[in-house]
Amino acid sequence: MEEAVAGRRERNPMPRTFSCLLSLVVVALVSASIAEARPWVERTETDLVVNGKPILIKALSLGNWYAPDGPAWGLKKPASSGQIQQSVNELLGDVEAQRFWDEYRDVCVSGVDLMGLKILGFNCVRVPVHRDLVVDFKRLDGLVDTCRRMGLWVLLELRSTPATGKSADDGWGYPAVLSSVDSQQKAIELWTRLAEHYKDNPNVLGYELLDQPGAAKKLLLPFYARATTAVRAVDPQHLIFLDATELGDTPLTFDRKLVATFRRTGSDPGRPALKPYVLFRKQRKMPVLLKESAPKSDAWTTTLRRSLEAESISWSFSPYKAIGNPLGITSIEAPPYWEEFARYTAALEKPPEEKARLAPSPDHSRTTFRKLLDNLRWRQAKLNDSTVRALGLPEDRSDRDAVGRPRTAPSSAPQNTPSGNPGGEI
Repeated sequence: MEEAVAGRRERNPMPRTFSCLLSLVVVALVSASIAEARPWVERTETDLVVNGKPILIKALSLGNWYAPDGPAWGLKKPASSGQIQQSVNELLGDVEAQRFWDEYRDVCVSGVDLMGLKILGFNCVRVPVHRDLVVDFKRLDGLVDTCRRMGLWVLLELRSTPATGKSADDGWGYPAVLSSVDSQQKAIELWTRLAEHYKDNPNVLGYELLDQPGAAKKLLLPFYARATTAVRAVDPQHLIFLDATELGDTPLTFDRKLVATFRRTGSDPGRPALKPYVLFRKQRKMPVLLKESAPKSDAWTTTLRRSLEAESISWSFSPYKAIGNPLGITSIEAPPYWEEFARYTAALEKPPEEKARLAPSPDHSRTTFRKLLDNLRWRQAKLNDSTVRALGLPEDRSDRDAVGRPRTAPSSAPQNTPSGNPGGEI
């Protein structure tokens, strides 16, 4: 399943049909051969390796899964998932809203989605960890186990703590995870629980301690050191991922299994622009990984992906299932009355009378969110072939329908259960 890095040149994949890929995945699921004896991913001074052989991680970020992401929902204001969830809860009422969120998480990333990503050629998913997922682990375990059976590694990245680290999460527009000793300790306790829970699971690629920390290194580096020490007390094996853009020149001597991450968000995608990260890798003697991008075009994505692979740098791209965004792997249509919802959400901090004036009717709200759930399903989402090709993934589309979905649905995926574990579509 692993894809070895061959020198510094881009390789063309062996010719293989989409139906053959589907058959291979289904056979693997039935035989459970993927699940047996998965080797650990380790690192050298330059590469991620499996059994001593360099691999290239090709990941998709599932940042819109558990907590809604403002840009993925097509919302210019606000970007906070906490504000989005408040809007939905106010419009539907608490009971109906809870049913909506449970189904949203089932269909946004289902077993069918994960099988589809594996068939397309991804070998990893980057999964945002919300603090609620660590309460009983049931839903997160379901996703991790489904990925294991699909042959997908899971990179866990912390995106919501009791004091959020990113404005697009549960907070209200400011990064607060490092704002106090108490909030830092809560984040460290969360990582300790995660590490204790997954310490023996080689299908978990590693732990990304904070996503977009947005803090001065005088606050961030001590937190990284404390969190790493806490993780290592219960888990000596997994890789730990740190944001390279915030690290500066400070020596990183507190662990020998660190990987640096960075992002490219619409700036120059060419190989010269990667020189700071290539130099970082050489000087710090640790691998680097692109964890996020905001592509401007498919040509931009193609150039960046080729540049990364020419330097043997692993990557994770986004978005996934974004409303009206043709530059992600998949995109979905905005449901009816979506502009009414967007206007209401943008007015959350307005006076109550103005909010009330902008609120969609109950019928419109129910129609909006019922149709949103329909549009999120794998069979409804549009697979953007041009983006798939830009990422250098298998190009044979002979078994796709007119909008890019597989003609033969990967229906062998495990079914949804009452616990909400990722499974087949319902």
